[in-house]
Amino acid sequence: MGDAFDSERFSIGCSGHHPHLRKWETVECKEQAKTILLGASNSWFPLVMSALSLPPSNADKLNLIIDEHWKDLKDMPSLEVVRYNTAPSRMPAFADFTAESIWEGIQARKAADPENKTVETDLKIAEWQILTGPVPETPTKDFKIKRVPPPLGFETLFEETILLERLREVRALLAFNRIESKGDFADASQAEDDRQTPLCRQSPTWLPASEVRGEGILIRLKEAALQSWEQRQDVKDLEKEYYTSHVTWRKMRNQNPPEAGFPGIRFVLMHSLSHALMRQIGLECGYTAASVRERLYCRSVGQDQGPMAGVLIYTAASDSEGTLGGLVDLGNSITMGRQLQAAFETLRICGSDPLCSEHSPTNDGRGVHGACCHACLFAPETSCEKGNRFLDRTVLVQTFAEKALEFFIGY
Repeated sequence: MGDAFDSERFSIGCSGHHPHLRKWETVECKEQAKTILLGASNSWFPLVMSALSLPPSNADKLNLIIDEHWKDLKDMPSLEVVRYNTAPSRMPAFADFTAESIWEGIQARKAADPENKTVETDLKIAEWQILTGPVPETPTKDFKIKRVPPPLGFETLFEETILLERLREVRALLAFNRIESKGDFADASQAEDDRQTPLCRQSPTWLPASEVRGEGILIRLKEAALQSWEQRQDVKDLEKEYYTSHVTWRKMRNQNPPEAGFPGIRFVLMHSLSHALMRQIGLECGYTAASVRERLYCRSVGQDQGPMAGVLIYTAASDSEGTLGGLVDLGNSITMGRQLQAAFETLRICGSDPLCSEHSPTNDGRGVHGACCHACLFAPETSCEKGNRFLDRTVLVQTFAEKALEFFIGY
């Protein structure tokens, strides 16, 4: 058994066999096979895409209804025929829309070419616009938000807190990986990888999915304070270290181009803040670590649809946990200020210090993180979007090793 795990003494090439698909790859695989234990946790890593259920605009509602009734609408030749057939007595679903708007929607539906239709792949852009926009006058059964003042004592750094009293998330299984996990996909553009294994032989027409309901808190950093921190020279030097570590990490895993997908130092700050709050919330209200999840909205000024600087911490579980208002209650100004103070105080000294605080982004390809470990910032795999990468508590607070990188100076 010892020889079987020794890659130097026992080495075989990959046969290209997919047992679950009952097929063999036609192109020869040049990778070496790796021995793992039967039933090992790294033999299966699901690639999951998640999206929040958001209230559609009036135009979106009409388009959805037209799609549902397209079989009856596609052959209508004129506005008069549409006016007659979509009357409330015949099609109650169109009672809130005029015949003219319905006819325009049908014409647009006919003119659209499905092969050339542009599809927005980044789901977070639409989510950010809805969450940070005006509060909907009429909440739905799956979406209800409320705005409250920023955390007490942090008014110069945080925008208003947004409380999601009702939240619905849909998760779809796209494919799976072996050996290495890529984490949950936040948007479709991250899912391009030749090493992911499909779920079926042909292109699927449907995917297994689940829906979960819960509640959440969205906190946002003020853009002026964030940009001022990003322009500091020591912060720029740290960003270069993370970039080098990121490139090395991708090269070790044969991901091309290796320099692609670098999120920047802003993401390190937002991700570290998210994990600090998730751990503190778990201690405060008794949630299990895997019951609290993060959703990061982070884009720099020069990026498309930027800037964004928000963290949504929410409970979304299939059971009843996280549906009683315990998390939303932590979002009010006084309580959230106290939670931030407690989280930062915990991060100042880690149980693994001084080794943890002295850790910097490495170039060995094993990970992309700085001063963090299981005792201070790491979260369960199901809770983290980035597989515990791009984490560093020195960007949040003062530690033993670094004294000039923290964003929350004096807190």
